[in-house]
Amino acid sequence: MNSSVPAHRTNGASTEQTFALAILVPTFERKSQLLKLLGQLGQELGPVAGRVIVQISNNASRDGTDEAVHAFMAEHENLAIEYFQQLENIGPIRNLHFLVERSRGRFSWAIGDDDLLVAGALERIVAFVLEAPPNLLLVRAVGISEWETIPWGPESGFSIINTCEPKAGDYAMAASFLASVVVESEEWKRLLPIVEPLRDTAYSNWAAVILLLQASEVFAVCDDPCVHGNASMVGPARILSYHVLVLGRLRVWNSLAVFPLREALLGHMLQLYRSGWVMAAAGLANDLPSKASVAWAWVQGWRLLGWRSYSVLPFALAAFLVPNRMQTALYRGYRALRRRLRWSAGGASPT
Repeated sequence: MNSSVPAHRTNGASTEQTFALAILVPTFERKSQLLKLLGQLGQELGPVAGRVIVQISNNASRDGTDEAVHAFMAEHENLAIEYFQQLENIGPIRNLHFLVERSRGRFSWAIGDDDLLVAGALERIVAFVLEAPPNLLLVRAVGISEWETIPWGPESGFSIINTCEPKAGDYAMAASFLASVVVESEEWKRLLPIVEPLRDTAYSNWAAVILLLQASEVFAVCDDPCVHGNASMVGPARILSYHVLVLGRLRVWNSLAVFPLREALLGHMLQLYRSGWVMAAAGLANDLPSKASVAWAWVQGWRLLGWRSYSVLPFALAAFLVPNRMQTALYRGYRALRRRLRWSAGGASPT
């Protein structure tokens, strides 16, 4: 990790004090999205000034991000902001790890440059971490499918969850979204060398969460919406739909999860795997363009899931055998058939 990258600080971050919370923002080529987030943080930091520091690492962007961040800092010298400009692109996960290593908060909350906070959430989170909470807090993210499967009410608030509870697996799966995790900084730093071998999965942060959950009896959850996931993302997703979203998480689960968390996550892993192959059969997997890539993906899934991987064999065969121009039509027919079957069983109307 490059230790020679200098830090640029506002007056609010000029001392070497430790803050209650560090908001870590790795960024690359997303100037407009980053400025939306910073503009929001400029408003949200007011009630917690002096307790929160924002630390940004620009991964050698060439879209004017550097100039824009410096201009924002000049206009907000009273806020605690620390900024790093990487000399070269070190990759998204190393950029995140760079910030974790330099976190100046007792707790760290990594947020994507295209995420946005829910108004008032930052103040509530800071108040919670000041109360000597568990070393891991998971916060609800709006617009993220893994969180949408977990029911919540208007007065959910903060709660302490035992890691042996059945719903612990649901929260653990939701924690695979980066901005869902607020973690004690020293614990995250301690785990970095352990999860480094999984950096290429793009889910080393989730690997750290799994290790923390397995070493702890309890963790905290804020079931109130706290962050809008991918709120300002534009254009196609940068993440490879199968290699990263599916195989990446399967590799982390297979490498680190042990009983009982391994079993608690198994259903989620199978659903994730199935969803990935449904997308592949529909020709919507942006990283499986050829029969060779489809065959490779199947073999990797079989190595990770064993006999359970055969549950998606019809979709894998469709992805391998059906011509691309017919896959979308086949997928639409499959969806229509499922809707009709649900309607026949007493569900919603097929229309």
